[in-house]
Amino acid sequence: MSSLITCSHVSKKYDKDFFALKDVNLSFEKGKIYGLIGRNGAGKTTLLKALIQQLFPTNGEIRLTDDIKVCLSRDYQHFFLKQKCSAILQLAREMYPKWDKDFEKELIKQLQFPYKKVYEKISRGNQNMLSIIIALCSKADIILLDEPYTGLDPVNRKIIYQHIIQLNEEEDITFIISSHLITELENMLQQVIMIDSGQVIIDDELEAVKSKAFRFTGVEEILNKELKGLNIIAREKLGNQLIIDVYDFIDENTLGTLEKVGIHVSLLDLQELMVGLTMKGGALI
Repeated sequence: MSSLITCSHVSKKYDKDFFALKDVNLSFEKGKIYGLIGRNGAGKTTLLKALIQQLFPTNGEIRLTDDIKVCLSRDYQHFFLKQKCSAILQLAREMYPKWDKDFEKELIKQLQFPYKKVYEKISRGNQNMLSIIIALCSKADIILLDEPYTGLDPVNRKIIYQHIIQLNEEEDITFIISSHLITELENMLQQVIMIDSGQVIIDDELEAVKSKAFRFTGVEEILNKELKGLNIIAREKLGNQLIIDVYDFIDENTLGTLEKVGIHVSLLDLQELMVGLTMKGGALI
């Protein structure tokens, strides 16, 4: 697949000692759904703003394929506080040449969005919803969604997720979805980018990431012996049992052997994996 955006050794420094991004190397391909995951303050929003050239790297380079359109869902409070939402939508129609007006009407109806109200008079959740409606209706080549679930009820979240999948499958639109709460998003992602303290600690396909994320439960002595040498990312004592989370490749034969000696094996979801990795500062130990 062709890369629409490439980041080469990108860093962003905000003051003397603080780097929001550190030597980031990434490429974003056409027609994939990326999950950009990490804790609050990890650098996710800084990266998204850099991708749309809303801010510029201190070091490194971000290259965009010629003539691609990128849309980031954003907060409009600083620009259109006193404007009606319908006026903001009209402006968005003029900005994006692939704007789908029929889709706009469909989303407004499905999400029950109060488009006739003034922006500052609607709830924070509806303000976020407006940014998502604009992003989806833009039909941009790459759509960036920053914490898209904020303030949305479960029904509206499900509607939005369904449309993301549909746009990806039917129109080959690339999505980069930033989040620190990822359980709901996990099943739609194709590629996982995990960022911590400004550094990329995982960049791989979802299935490859999940195939290395394990939780083992058993007697401490047996666990310590059998898991020696693996990348252990978390330990927790629970009564007379020890729980160990691992991020490492383990073949089927070894997993079978572990179960035979009384170790219970289960899989970690992405959120559990992120907690384990980032509580250790992102390092595999």
